[in-house]
Amino acid sequence: MWLSEMAALSDRCATAPPSEEDCAVRRAFHLFKLSAPAIRSLADPYLEESVVELVMERDGAEAAARLIVGERASFVVVPTDDGISRVSAEISFDGGRAVRAQGNSAAHAMIGAWANYFTTAQ
Repeated sequence: MWLSEMAALSDRCATAPPSEEDCAVRRAFHLFKLSAPAIRSLADPYLEESVVELVMERDGAEAAARLIVGERASFVVVPTDDGISRVSAEISFDGGRAVRAQGNSAAHAMIGAWANYFTTAQ
C-alpha cells in the first residue's frame, strides 16, 4: 500500500499546479513517517510535522521538501527547456542511482523524484 501511495504522489506531483505544493509536502511527510526505518534514516528519522509546517511557512515548500528528502540526497533542479514553466529534479543518495521527475514547481519536482526513487528501485 505504501508503494502505491508513493506512486500516486509522484503522479500527482507531475501535474499539480504550484498552488498545491503544500499538499504535496504534507503528503510526502506522512508517507515518510510511515516508511521503513531504512528509508527514514536517509533523512532525519525524528523529523516532526510541526518543524515541516514552520519551515514551509517561513521558507516555502521547497525548503520543507528538502527536510523530508534529507541532506544525503543530491538534487539537481533546473527549469526545463521546452518553453513551459516546468522544473526538473534529479535525486540520488550517496552518489548512487539517479532518478528524475518534472513538476510545475521545484517542490513538486523534488517530491516527485523522491517518490520515484523508491517506487522504481532496482
